[in-house]
Amino acid sequence: MQADAHEVCAFPLTGVTTNRYTATTSDYVTGGVLMCPSGKWVIGGGAAGAHTEDSLVASRPALVAETGRTDGWWGQAIGNASLRTVDMYVTCG
Repeated sequence: MQADAHEVCAFPLTGVTTNRYTATTSDYVTGGVLMCPSGKWVIGGGAAGAHTEDSLVASRPALVAETGRTDGWWGQAIGNASLRTVDMYVTCG
């Protein structure tokens, strides 16, 4: 399978940041929630299993019921390797 992606940017957006965190554990499930700094809101986010043995099971906006706030991104992965790793990203503006 092949996928082509294209992006068009008119100008850089001021005040937009992307934060990254890598979670690694020997537990069957690894991941967590990345929160935006106070006064910023989620524009987008993502997550990826870092190894071929890791499978992404969640990559979505955080729910108020989970965090008490509406400004985070949730990522989770499972896998069969001795260590599971998920890279999580949140874009805030």
